[in-house]
Amino acid sequence: MLGAARLLDAADPNRDERVAADFERLYQVDAEPWHYTRRGAEILKYRFLLDAVRGLCGGSLRERVVIDVGCSLGGLAIALAGAGANVLAIDLSETAVRRAQAAFAESGGRGLATFAVGSATRLPCAPGAADVIVLSDGLRTWKFNREQRLACLESVARVLRPNGAALFLDYMHPRHFREFTDAIDQAPLRVARVHYLGDRLFYNFERAARKTGLLQRKGFFNRLVASTRLARILAVVSGLLGSSGSKHLCVVAHRA
Repeated sequence: MLGAARLLDAADPNRDERVAADFERLYQVDAEPWHYTRRGAEILKYRFLLDAVRGLCGGSLRERVVIDVGCSLGGLAIALAGAGANVLAIDLSETAVRRAQAAFAESGGRGLATFAVGSATRLPCAPGAADVIVLSDGLRTWKFNREQRLACLESVARVLRPNGAALFLDYMHPRHFREFTDAIDQAPLRVARVHYLGDRLFYNFERAARKTGLLQRKGFFNRLVASTRLARILAVVSGLLGSSGSKHLCVVAHRA
């Protein structure tokens, strides 16, 4: 397997080796943590992110610099590179980075993508380097303490170009949405808008289905959960509930 560049800053006071070790173990034992490619709502989530980044770049990603923070197995980074972006994809887990590199090579290596071990609390980039920075399932899911979260937001603001944008997408109960957006808005960033993905009903359905006889017919259950058509139908219904019909929200922010 390909070697992984390490762009971690040894002087970063917010590095948490225990968290890094936890993610490393996860990617060593699990073929695909969180089943990103095997759940309809997750597939739609990444399509949403790709379209959102395109929209922020005026419709074209050619020669745009995009940083994918917490790249996992590289699905989004590969799609962004294939669409023309110059991508830096980082993750705390070296195993995740190596597997993402391998996936990029297996996909044909279309476009420009660099994969490296790096931390969200000190992005390994020059000031003003990025047009767009994506933090998907991260700012909350990584369970940062207050200091780590602020360090992450300050690092994002430092690396963004003056007219750049950051996308913070995360999974939580709707009662936490306001707290999440307020935390971003009080940093060296300002919230421009918030998107609600309307996927709460999907995840509720998935959880309920696992507790019923559907799970006994595993092939049928897996096909059902992987269906983007079902995910879209459920999203239409969830959308009627407004923000409370979502589990994921996406916050678009710019430098203050």
